[in-house]
Amino acid sequence: MRWSRRSNGPSKTGVLTSYGTLGRLPGGLAGDAYPWRVARVLSGIQPSGDVHLGNYVGALRNWVEFQDEHDAFYCIVDLHALTLPWEPAQLPATTLQTAQVLMAA
Repeated sequence: MRWSRRSNGPSKTGVLTSYGTLGRLPGGLAGDAYPWRVARVLSGIQPSGDVHLGNYVGALRNWVEFQDEHDAFYCIVDLHALTLPWEPAQLPATTLQTAQVLMAA
């Protein structure tokens, strides 16, 4: 994996950012056989159970846009939901419901 640059995002952490290119691919193919670079995106959504306008504007619209242009990973961040005042027994059901709504959207 070729390291391209340090992150210059809002966190200013200096984390190295990788792109989906290799110097030499398995089987002897040169990395320049695939000249494009694809940035990785990791994004998650809390399992509220219902997708609302804020989810659409803040995440879902970008997810659809990024899925064809980036190496994208999307998830339901159910552990983040533990910071909210919910009953712990509700978390599995709301996580499943959120997954169903996202797949249907």
